Amino acid sequence: MSKARNLATLLSSDGSVKTTKYADSVGGQSDFVASGTLPNGSPVILNSNGTVSAIGQVSTDVNLTHDWIEGSYTTLTNDGIGSTLDSDFNPNIANQFAVVYADANNSNYTTVAVGTVSGTTITFGTHVVAVSGTNNNYAMIKFNPNRANQFLIFYQDNSLSYQRHVKAGVITGTTPSFPYSSLAVTTSYGETSDRNCMQFDPFTTDQFILVYENGGYTGPLEIRVCSVNSAGLISLGSVVEVESTYTGSKYPHIAFDVNTANKFLVTYKDSNSDAVAKSGTLSGTSITFGTRFIFDTGNPFYIVTASEKGRSGKFLVGWYDQPNSGRTQLRVLTVTGTTVTAGAVTNFANGPFYTTAMLNDPNDGNKFVFHGQKGGTAPYPHHAYVVSVSSGDVVTAAGGPYDMSDGSYGGRQQSTLCFDPNNNGKVIFGSGIQFSYASTGWKFAVSQLGGIYQELASSLTATNFIGISSAAYADTETATLNLQGGTATNLSGLTVGATYYVQGDNTLGTSAASPSVEAGKALSTTSILLKGI
Repeated sequence: MSKARNLATLLSSDGSVKTTKYADSVGGQSDFVASGTLPNGSPVILNSNGTVSAIGQVSTDVNLTHDWIEGSYTTLTNDGIGSTLDSDFNPNIANQFAVVYADANNSNYTTVAVGTVSGTTITFGTHVVAVSGTNNNYAMIKFNPNRANQFLIFYQDNSLSYQRHVKAGVITGTTPSFPYSSLAVTTSYGETSDRNCMQFDPFTTDQFILVYENGGYTGPLEIRVCSVNSAGLISLGSVVEVESTYTGSKYPHIAFDVNTANKFLVTYKDSNSDAVAKSGTLSGTSITFGTRFIFDTGNPFYIVTASEKGRSGKFLVGWYDQPNSGRTQLRVLTVTGTTVTAGAVTNFANGPFYTTAMLNDPNDGNKFVFHGQKGGTAPYPHHAYVVSVSSGDVVTAAGGPYDMSDGSYGGRQQSTLCFDPNNNGKVIFGSGIQFSYASTGWKFAVSQLGGIYQELASSLTATNFIGISSAAYADTETATLNLQGGTATNLSGLTVGATYYVQGDNTLGTSAASPSVEAGKALSTTSILLKGI
């Protein structure tokens, strides 16, 4: 058994590894307590408390003032569009998102374009027709993170008696294509003024959930599971009624509980003009609901819902409260089992304000951003707000309003908002994407919200590398290290005679990283003479 080192001989007063030579630190092995897992042959750093760790990433919050950083506007199309605009980031390609819209320059065909974000600039690739039926409405788009570059659109086909359809597409480079056939979700007459909603189930491989009105003004509100395999083939689960009698403007919305598998919440406006929430449970493709819960009786519009990361069963819901001068109201809904309860109502954005999109910040779970259009007096600007939810379910302002318009008229209540899950640990809302209506067309802009995004950096410094792990070790296990000045013989793939450097991703390489930390020289393909300290 190797002898334990006296930590006082290894650490400077500031906790860093001493750089001066001393007899006890050159060569050999020593035992330390592992903080986190240590892979076999892993470069190891010495922590200030005397434990050792593999090199990882640390996050640092940036700009905690919640300032909105707004980029330049990019025109999606040079004409107005119909009742279709939605977007989603590609989880498999950094800085890439897709937009679905109704192209007014081409018979309102359902069209998809791919956008690329560079800094605060957006460029669009080729616009491709997904569905050529005229005057299609209320299309939504969602990526499947488990199918490379595959996405699904859910839309209302006005050329087929307003039936709801789904269709899978793929992206090659920056060009979308639709090599697969569409599938009818409904076969009866649909109502043109109703909206659809679609969400991907984050706990499955290929499963989406759809909610929609079926059968005209008096038809039921329905929900069903939609699965898409790697070949783009679509299958549908059984139809389940959310509400059997369902009239008026419905505004259905779905939010999966991001903390608990098989749980979701659906919110909507019922035939009595009440705002209703129902807890849903998935079992395969089967859906069951708990008791309906009325969370507002004031003839609400534009209901939006988002799950709170970090607290199971917690959802924030927002809506346009018509009797209250159309201002936005917010409250937390809690699901316990299948029962829904609600926190206090918070009056927020002065009305009229059409709340049309809401997201939870995945890096700061108690923060939400919601977005919409200011009514009343032209130019009807688009605004974004940030709110914070306390452990007691109290909703308070955390930032905004942030003016998301460019001085042009808003003109439409629809908006789209999505965040980039791949952008170096930063959360970008809507690609920072939002849109505003102008006489020249629909526009997108890149935005970042300070205090919600994070910078990621390596935990490696110029002075904390200590040696190579002699085996694989679990967290808190006593780990034997090959120290600097000694030889590690449990490596592979080395080039004999080459000088190796410690990398920020916990590997060794023949090129210096930043910071430059020399590990040693390869004696064979499996051994390295570690540089002394």
